[in-house]
Formats: sequence, C-alpha cells, structure tokens
Amino acid sequence: MKTKPVAVLALTVAVVVGVVLAVAFWPKTARDPDQINFRLKWLWYSGWAGELLAEHDNVWSERGLQVETRPGGFELDSIKLVASGEDQVGVAGADQVLMARMNGVPLVAFAVQYQKSPVGFVSMEASSIQSIADFRDKKIGVKYGTDVEPVYRALLAKAGLSKNDVTEVPVKFDLAPFFSGAIDVYPGYLTNDLLIPEERGYAVNTIAAPDEGVAVYGNVYFCREDFLREHPEQLASFLGGLRAAWQDALSGPPERIAELAMAKNNGLDREHEIRAVRSLRPYVLPEGVTFGQMSDDEWRHLYSLLREQGVITREFDYRSAYSNEILERLQ
Repeated sequence: MKTKPVAVLALTVAVVVGVVLAVAFWPKTARDPDQINFRLKWLWYSGWAGELLAEHDNVWSERGLQVETRPGGFELDSIKLVASGEDQVGVAGADQVLMARMNGVPLVAFAVQYQKSPVGFVSMEASSIQSIADFRDKKIGVKYGTDVEPVYRALLAKAGLSKNDVTEVPVKFDLAPFFSGAIDVYPGYLTNDLLIPEERGYAVNTIAAPDEGVAVYGNVYFCREDFLREHPEQLASFLGGLRAAWQDALSGPPERIAELAMAKNNGLDREHEIRAVRSLRPYVLPEGVTFGQMSDDEWRHLYSLLREQGVITREFDYRSAYSNEILERLQ
C-alpha cells in the first residue's frame, strides 16, 4: 500500500532550533525562588485534574510558594519556555525531554505525571479491527512528530507489520476524518479524544497501547538543571503539594474537577470532562505506585524504543534526562 513520506520529526525541527537558540542566550535564574511559573503541556481540561485542584485549593501557597500555572499550546511550547527561563517548571512528554537532552538542552525530569502513556487507537465496530494485526491494508491515521507516532510504530513492529502493510494518513487533533470514513483508525489519547466517538453515539473498538505490550512514560514534570541544583527545597514543596492534590483529585467526585476545568476553558463539554477524569487513575496513579515515582528501567525502555524507531538519532546517556533527588526528599 502507498504511504505518505513524512519525517518522524517534522513537527519538532522548528522547536528544537528555537530551544537551542534560547539556551545559548538564557539568563541565570535571578528571581525569587519561591515564585514559580509552571507551564502545562496543553490547554486547560480535566486531564490536569491535580493541577486544577492544587491551584483552586491553594496547596502551594500553604507551602510558601507562589505558583502561576500557565496553559500550553502549539505556540506555547513548555520545553522552549522552560529552557529560556520564562518558566521554571513545565510538563512535557518524557520523549520530549529525552529529545532535548540529545540536542544539548540541559533539562531534567524530576517526577512523572503519567506512569503509562494513554496512547490508543479507535476504529468503528463494524470494521472488525480488534488488534494491531488487523491494521493490515487499512487506512491508519498517524500523528506525525508526536509522542503517539513512536508508540504506533513499535506496535506495528510487534505485530509483524511495517508501514508498507498499511496506508498511512496524516491527521491532527481532529476526529473529522474518522467520522467521515477517510481513515479506518484514529490515534489519540484514551483519556481525552478517544472518548469522543462513544459520546457521539458511535459503536467503536478501542485498542490501548499498554494492553498491547507497549507501556512507556507519558508526561513528566521537568525544569532546568540549574534550577534543580539551586532550588531543590522549592521543587520538593511544589511536588509535595501537587502529589497531595492529585491524590485528592482522583479520590473525589469527578464532577468537581470537570467544573474547575470548565471555569478555565469555556469551550469544554461537561460530560466529556467527567469521563476524562474517570479515565485517569490507571495511567496517573496505578495500583502500587506513588505519584511521581520514576525508575531507571522505564527511562531506559523509552530511550531504547525511541532509538529503535529513529526518533533519537544518536546515543547519549539517557540518565542525564531525569533525577530522583526531589522524589527522595519527599520520602
């Protein structure tokens, strides 16, 4: 089948160049360390349940911090903004932090938000696509340059398929091609956009990447190396507050989180946001896991996956991308 030859990193080249330039001219952190600008990866929605509750319940101010939580977006890249010093703490995909390290940007993850990336795939029930092996000869939506792509390619390889066995169709964060039948499979997040088809009354099959044997870290919390070195106490207070907020958010009524999200973003649908909150626990706080915890095995696994898929193009010490120092301070 024909495929569209789009580079894996097409969407990240401009960001990487911008980050490298920002690092070359960044200032030393000369500000009140108790004031933290915190940049999210994306716009406000219920997937930021802990962050929403932390801000609403003033958990950081109770710990002596002044935290300004700022939404992210296509033009508000957390990697670039933290690297430049505009923000002190950010959320990004673990893969993005590894990419930054590969390109010489000294950022470091100090905790994990999503212990398992909620990447998944949805197809219409009538298509009988129930496994990755069923992707053969189908039109597969691909989000090139995102954290979804390497997971998708690893799943293809695991199922004994290559891109030549499918027709790849570039898609964005828009389900219209799926609803119109232009693609057979839409890739996305099990905690957000993959919930929408059922909400609109479609009978669908859903495949979760972790259930298929590809479970990797999703979002992580990160900062610059110099901020970690100079202000570990502030980061420990920040993470301690966030941990408490996430635990409360996942234990309380999802309606509360949905309402807080809608107050931040009036374009949200209440029922969708409630379902999003209910979907979070297996990915953020699975059984036996303490919020934020990290392991060398999981970082090495993600690094190896990205190397195999050609996302990381040269070897480096993946251990430079994370530090357990702040987590250890909370024990």
